[in-house]
Amino acid sequence: MMKRVITGFGQDANRDHFAYLDPPLVRRPWVLSEQGRTPFIGTELDCVRCDEFELPENLHWMKDSPVFDEKTVPAAILKDHRTSRGVWAKIVVLDGCVAYHVAPPLERQMELMPGSVGIVVPEVSHHLVLGGAVTLQIKFFNV
Repeated sequence: MMKRVITGFGQDANRDHFAYLDPPLVRRPWVLSEQGRTPFIGTELDCVRCDEFELPENLHWMKDSPVFDEKTVPAAILKDHRTSRGVWAKIVVLDGCVAYHVAPPLERQMELMPGSVGIVVPEVSHHLVLGGAVTLQIKFFNV
């Protein structure tokens, strides 16, 4: 399971308390009082969205990369790298085939083709392997 850190607490429009997680998860009853919340700052919880490669609902678009092909894709994308804390991404294959390799703790290998999207989880090492002629774009989001 992927672990994420509690970074603080807040209240929603209904004045319900919630924990800020990276990324946000489900509500927990201990967030209803300050006494219940305070001891949990810094605690790691299982991140179900990370484990399932699902984007959180409250993401904000940051930027799109240029459209790359097999000749223009940056070398860094083909080696293990990771996004910063709170930065998610979508790998969108427009043409061709790309193998998407994700390192532990989420360890997976996926084949991405047009119509499929690879989700990049913050702070998790990953790289791409191009399957010949390909065009792709990466869309970046943050919480």
